[in-house]
Amino acid sequence: MALPIALLLTVYTISASLPPYSAYSYPVDVPAGYVATITPHLPPICNSTGPLTVLGPATISYICYNNSPNTTTISGYIDLELTEVGIERTQRGAGANPLAVIAAIGAAIAIAVALMVRPPGGLGPRLKSLALEEQIRHSIIDYLNKVGAATLAQITAQLRQEEGLIRWHLYVLEREGRIRSVRVGPYKFYFTKAKKAAEVILASLDPSLVPPEDRALLDLWASS
Repeated sequence: MALPIALLLTVYTISASLPPYSAYSYPVDVPAGYVATITPHLPPICNSTGPLTVLGPATISYICYNNSPNTTTISGYIDLELTEVGIERTQRGAGANPLAVIAAIGAAIAIAVALMVRPPGGLGPRLKSLALEEQIRHSIIDYLNKVGAATLAQITAQLRQEEGLIRWHLYVLEREGRIRSVRVGPYKFYFTKAKKAAEVILASLDPSLVPPEDRALLDLWASS
């Protein structure tokens, strides 16, 4: 009968320098067909929690925030223990042993059920953290939909959050294509709809502060 087979233990060493009001993300990939026990050993500025058990395929990202006006250095490591749900094959090479296949599937189901019914201690706080992060991002999108366009300072003041945190969420939202940004003169505006953004930006800025090439782009958006 096939049983889960312990595969390997990998140690990821992390060392990075974070500029003021920035974030550092380190993804840990768990391949399909494996169960991973991830144990982070990172400083308090990172969103790491205790040992986490994950059924692949999955990616767990650990994010470290520098919300101070000074550059800071982070260092630590992440233990990754992979366990494969083995499927025993016959010595004749005729394919998988049916009993082994059933055992392997049963082991995988048992692990999945255990994760859903009795999540490890570190999973609950992380899920809450993810929910809070998504709530902030929805608030940013709702605000941009309402006002048309806004700068980092305006969004930070509206949501009453730290500037470094909002900067990180704006980066994630723009990377995912959920918002866009445009730099007009000395200002950088974030928005969701180009036409409305152009109208708001043109109405709020002194024309002398808008370079000709930026004005041409905004006029094009406003007329679309």
